[in-house]
Amino acid sequence: MNPFLNLFCGNKKDLQNQSQDLFKDEDYDFVMDFQNRKNDVRDSMIISLNDIEIRSLALFISFNKGVTYELCDDQLHSQLHSFGFHPIFRDFFNYSRTSKLRSATKYVQECALNCWANGWNIVVIVSSNSRFCEEVTKFIIEIRKFYDNLTLDIVIIQPKINDNNIEDKENNDYIKRFHKNESPTALICNPSAGLNYLLSTFMINRDYRDDRDVIRFYNKKEAYYEFTNFYNVPIKIDSKEWKSSESYFQAQKFEKEWLQDKIRFAKTAREAFMIARNNDKFKRKDWESPKPPNGKIFKEIEMKKVIFEKFSQHKNLLYKLLSTSNASLIEHTDNDFYWGDGGKKGGGRNRLGFILQEVREELMLKELKELFELEKNKKKERKWIAKRLGVLNKFEKIDHKFIT
Repeated sequence: MNPFLNLFCGNKKDLQNQSQDLFKDEDYDFVMDFQNRKNDVRDSMIISLNDIEIRSLALFISFNKGVTYELCDDQLHSQLHSFGFHPIFRDFFNYSRTSKLRSATKYVQECALNCWANGWNIVVIVSSNSRFCEEVTKFIIEIRKFYDNLTLDIVIIQPKINDNNIEDKENNDYIKRFHKNESPTALICNPSAGLNYLLSTFMINRDYRDDRDVIRFYNKKEAYYEFTNFYNVPIKIDSKEWKSSESYFQAQKFEKEWLQDKIRFAKTAREAFMIARNNDKFKRKDWESPKPPNGKIFKEIEMKKVIFEKFSQHKNLLYKLLSTSNASLIEHTDNDFYWGDGGKKGGGRNRLGFILQEVREELMLKELKELFELEKNKKKERKWIAKRLGVLNKFEKIDHKFIT
């Protein structure tokens, strides 16, 4: 579970009154406004953690001159370390109007992938000296096309809202462009207090950090449902379009073309599954047999093929898979003892989970090589290859898993 979701602190009522229709419950998971709180109350929310292992990156992005340098001071740097985060500051105010957004989104992509490859957490913190400036709004909308709230945490730091601020009123139309699936994770109206509380919340929520080692999925209304084959997303394989990975997989059970087409044109993954089940007598004889040259079972070969294509063809699904880093993936269901774990009874083989992990590792290496233009045997092995992340080497004690 995301540590920032469904959390609220601060004077939300005042903020709503000041913002009018600009702030709505669905826009942010929580809002922090500590501007009017006393220091003793504020300080009591800050925890001190000594000798904590630094395994999280706080990536500060700024589009306005001077904002990054105001945040980049020794006190903030030290405090971030006390919460297990190392800060990296990057501003884009000197970039041209056309390259600003493209460069910022690409940099986030590079840092996120590099963190996931090394098993690090990452939080993107966007700071601005004007409330909801156009660059920030466009940046968030662009990022949320491929990274949802579960995939990537995004925090916006902005100045205190002022009713008399003309710029706030002029920027009203920009905030209205945010939609529920494109919202940042959090909005902080006073960085000196709000950021401290945000980080303490992240560190206190140890259950979330531990749960990331094992991710269970299956039910439609729960997290990571996209990992199941019953998630309806189109896939193109061998010049044919399929409405889901389940429809492709079920069709491969049969050699009769008319039956394959009937499954392919099924409206949903569940319908495709039922068509295959009702025609089990036509199933090919080698469906569960090992195949040369490696002796892998035929149905597992087909499963891995469709899983690879599913996550390769949809960036948002790809990043969600890669963001799980090195967590164990488990299809948790009572209905399947082969592809799933057997649910409450246990004893299942969880073959889908293992195949997802195999595909994740292959796609991670593929993405890193393409993004950073790595050429095998021509570049020195490095764990941290995103720009400015080389400093993180001093915090690393674990051998790299993905780049070889």
